[in-house]
Amino acid sequence: MTSTPCKLDLLSLPPEILDEIVTEIPSRNTLLALSKSSRSLAALIIPHHLNFCVIRARIFRSHLWERLARDGLHAANVRSMTVLKNNFEDAEEAGWPVARTQAASVAEIETTLVSALQRMVHLNEFAWYHVCPPALTGEDDIWSTLQRLGTVRNLDILDMPDGTNSDRLKKGIIFSDSFLRLSGFTTLKLHSSPLGLLGGKLDLTPLIDMLEHNCPDLESLSLSLYLQNCTASVSHLLSHVSWPRLHTLRMTGCLGCSSASLAQFLRAHPGIEELALGHMLPGRSWKEFGQVLRGTEDGREEKPILPCLKTLQCSSAQAFVLLMRPIETLETLLGVDVQDTIMLHCYFDWDDEWVEEYGEDPAEDDRLPILSPWKIQFLARLWACPSIRHLSVIHQSHTRQLDILVTVTPHLTRLGVTRAWGLSYDIDEWCALYTLFPCLQTIAAGHLFHLGPPHFQDKIQNNDNIQRLARACPRLKVLVDRDWKAIITSREEGKDGGNMRWVIEKLNESEEGKVEGEVIYGF
Repeated sequence: MTSTPCKLDLLSLPPEILDEIVTEIPSRNTLLALSKSSRSLAALIIPHHLNFCVIRARIFRSHLWERLARDGLHAANVRSMTVLKNNFEDAEEAGWPVARTQAASVAEIETTLVSALQRMVHLNEFAWYHVCPPALTGEDDIWSTLQRLGTVRNLDILDMPDGTNSDRLKKGIIFSDSFLRLSGFTTLKLHSSPLGLLGGKLDLTPLIDMLEHNCPDLESLSLSLYLQNCTASVSHLLSHVSWPRLHTLRMTGCLGCSSASLAQFLRAHPGIEELALGHMLPGRSWKEFGQVLRGTEDGREEKPILPCLKTLQCSSAQAFVLLMRPIETLETLLGVDVQDTIMLHCYFDWDDEWVEEYGEDPAEDDRLPILSPWKIQFLARLWACPSIRHLSVIHQSHTRQLDILVTVTPHLTRLGVTRAWGLSYDIDEWCALYTLFPCLQTIAAGHLFHLGPPHFQDKIQNNDNIQRLARACPRLKVLVDRDWKAIITSREEGKDGGNMRWVIEKLNESEEGKVEGEVIYGF
């Protein structure tokens, strides 16, 4: 006779075993769902797991690091750790005199932070947004500790050496031996403004070696490097690396490469879904880049170079090349322009490699206005890619130059215009433009309305412009200003299009969320 197995009641388990089971659940959303299943589980999960799952704090919160360093049980529940940007008010509030926060006191706090990190045995994500690089170096610094943990897969790093004295000029994170030994991560976001070039070229070899050898399973790379009068080459990296799982690549700032290396890399990574290219990738060699990508003798490419691409951020010159064959999956195109005339110095920086190869100094002619060498071809290829619904344009001329977009992308649901410092503020001009796009649901135009708290002063002007834009675009739902958005919550029928009600939210908040307690505008 076969006995029927009895069901195990999760709540009947000893508390310490139940706690160990919950500790192994990596997803915060799963923890939240489980906590809603019973009051007993909520009493365990919320205070001991959910409240410690994500830690976001500034470096000066030493009391927090001290608690986690002592409390291994709760430290083990931390999955994501973010060291936020510094604020001198926090230093004073934490009891540290401002004069000391750049010296021994920071090292003392970091020592406590390292002790806390050692207990975060399930840490998966680490972000460093503190403006100065870590003060500690060596085997007991932050990066060595993360490497010994062996659990961190996602890194998000802000690298901004302060350069207040000569001893700190080469102490950027990308010069740290322990940082360059990190391995095993699948996501890396690195925004760096190194001060170590001291008038010469910046040697990226150690960083390139790290990316080439330490992260074979890399899925997402965002690399932004900002230098002064210099372009750092990543040609070697693009020519030699292979990341089979890569789906996101963002290389911006002062990074440059050869057209051959970029073409080789893109061909080897057809699974890329999001791509952002700085203007010097490959820079002045954009025509040659197109020739290399064609590849076949008859000059035609049967398939798009990136068949899975959904989001592309690049210049019109780069888009002209990458869209030589329509990409059916492409939905978002950012950073392009449709200027009639251009000046090349606005598009390309100094590039030593280009000068060495072609033996020319382009500086003398860069500031002369010329007809755009790529506008017509770019527009033709944009028209051949009807899957694009979201377009962001860099513009600083009369709005009439944007009218051409209606003929090639009449189906847009979102249109953004950036570089507003050179744009017209005439709301009538913009309403006339937006009216031409019948499907428009989202407008990004920070020069027409100001939604952020520091700038949200002229409520009357904001409301008037938003009302007029909403009347011009019957399907309009969202208006975006940098990190903020206005959501139209209701439309009233009436003379001249009626009146709209709208609320303000952070850009990354869900549009489906409740608006209880929010200020409603439009009355």
